[in-house]
Amino acid sequence: MAPAYDQRDRRRPGRSEARDQPAETAGPGAEQLLIGLQRSAGNHAVTGLLQRAPLTLAEKEQNLSSPRYAGDPVLEAAYDNSPAMHRGAPGHDAVGKVQRGLADAGYDMPVSMASGAPDGIFGRETDQTVRAFQGDQTLKPDGYVGRQTMGRLDELAGGGGGSKPEIEKTEEAAGQHVAETMERINGRDTYGPDSGVWYDYNYHAAHLKDPANYPWDEKWREGHADPVYWENSGWMQWRLKPGKSASAAIKAWLTGLTIAECLAAIVVIEIDTMRAALGDAEFDKRYGEEGDTRPEPSRMVVGAGVKGTPLEGHLKRSEAATDPGPYGARNIKIGDWVYFYNHPKYLLKHPGGAWQGENAVYTNDDDAGRQLFTGLGAAGKTEDGMLAEMVGAYRGDRTGDDYVSLLNQYASDAPEVANPEARYMNRDVDYTKSLYEKYIDRIPAIYREDSGEFKDEYSGAEILDDPPYEINGRTRKGGFFAVASSRLDPGTL
Repeated sequence: MAPAYDQRDRRRPGRSEARDQPAETAGPGAEQLLIGLQRSAGNHAVTGLLQRAPLTLAEKEQNLSSPRYAGDPVLEAAYDNSPAMHRGAPGHDAVGKVQRGLADAGYDMPVSMASGAPDGIFGRETDQTVRAFQGDQTLKPDGYVGRQTMGRLDELAGGGGGSKPEIEKTEEAAGQHVAETMERINGRDTYGPDSGVWYDYNYHAAHLKDPANYPWDEKWREGHADPVYWENSGWMQWRLKPGKSASAAIKAWLTGLTIAECLAAIVVIEIDTMRAALGDAEFDKRYGEEGDTRPEPSRMVVGAGVKGTPLEGHLKRSEAATDPGPYGARNIKIGDWVYFYNHPKYLLKHPGGAWQGENAVYTNDDDAGRQLFTGLGAAGKTEDGMLAEMVGAYRGDRTGDDYVSLLNQYASDAPEVANPEARYMNRDVDYTKSLYEKYIDRIPAIYREDSGEFKDEYSGAEILDDPPYEINGRTRKGGFFAVASSRLDPGTL
């Protein structure tokens, strides 16, 4: 089977698996603790710490409300992170209620439920099942049943836990949520035959290696998201199906199976941040509730672009839009949306390539104080690292996607293109290159490998310094670009 993390150019970095420890206090030095943990173990570790940190008095006044969990002192304490439940935790009846909730949610627990009733033991199987549930609910899969995990279980059992906002309506909280979610969807453990946010060519490559476990539909090159919630409405665009919960649909998009690209991923993450700030109930009221039969034009749309999505009108300009700052020390905040352009002539060599640039967010600093960026398939990169990714992607040989892109556009009436066989559909390099050479007279000169219009490779300095170049009416310039409207403005929600 193909590695579940096989995205982009198969060079995604490893990630720290440092074990999170629950915070017991939030006294002096807490800020330094969080900063140090963020730099050493990443935003995921900070998320785990905060999810199990002591709550405010107002937060503790909120209680579980479903018939299954309400009033149970152990579970109410877990909901308040006082303390969160985890493997080896006492509380036989409380653990049994959690096990029953997981089983009712569709999770197989043959050991814990061997007698037909929960055994009340928070052992290995329960720990693994909690982690699976957390991953499916877009939470950090750490095995701790605390505020957010207990809140989701309560919601599924008929309570209102999920209606409460998950984050504060502040720019800092929104930026942190954006960064953490982008890191999470890049996690190795998120990718599988029916999970993860994939690029089409990566999932198709997995399909070619293991078709039994990785099914494929050619329509997925236009994008794919869970058909329970979504219908395709264009290239990398999706519309919410009638009667479906908008909040559940957004969560499903982010857990997969989803076939998308970097722009759509950031747009959906920003929309999910709106959901987290509003709470599921308010988000659904605005954008689609369970059983809602609103007509198509008013149903929620998400995808590769902001216009027409819930995000439209809720972004603000970052300081970097007018003052980007120097290379490697950009004028940005955690969660800011940026773009890294490849060489201006990238699309001449790779007309079907996915590395003409990378939509990314600033996630945190490494232990040397260097800014780190993460986009779909490119995780934890410094600006030097992003530039190196661009250099490597440009230098690569042309692929079947490149040849198919040219043939589809300029030789679409050729019999091999109009009625493609498997080799063409599967982007076989030798076969599609032979067709490119057969119909070379139809291909514009600027795309021909022997034209001299583009070099076989460019250096990082050339990506940054070469003059802009126009392709199909769009002028491109290599290097860092601060997206003008690049930060969620919670004040507009």
